[in-house]
Amino acid sequence: MEYSRVEQQELNASQRTFEGAYLRTALSKFSFGMLVLRVFTAEFLAIGVVYTFSALCTVVMALYCRNVREGHLAANPSTTFHTGSSIVALTAILDVLTMITMLILVARL
Repeated sequence: MEYSRVEQQELNASQRTFEGAYLRTALSKFSFGMLVLRVFTAEFLAIGVVYTFSALCTVVMALYCRNVREGHLAANPSTTFHTGSSIVALTAILDVLTMITMLILVARL
């Protein structure tokens, strides 16, 4: 299917927003987790593992969002895609749980 220039720009912007944001977030979490694992002593091992696990969960959500978005665009190419509130809520819950875990781990140091 051929898209007009405006539609193609809209699709590209949507891809950067919906796919790129989750993957960039996962990359930053993974980088921080690896930094903690490699630089700090064994006492901080749990902190690095928590961030690495959070990054892996974020990658899974990014892949899920990509599949949902591609399925939506294949079924309705003329409509715009909006992120489902369940994914946003799941991401927020994951981040809150990560931060609570981090506070507990830091308090135990």
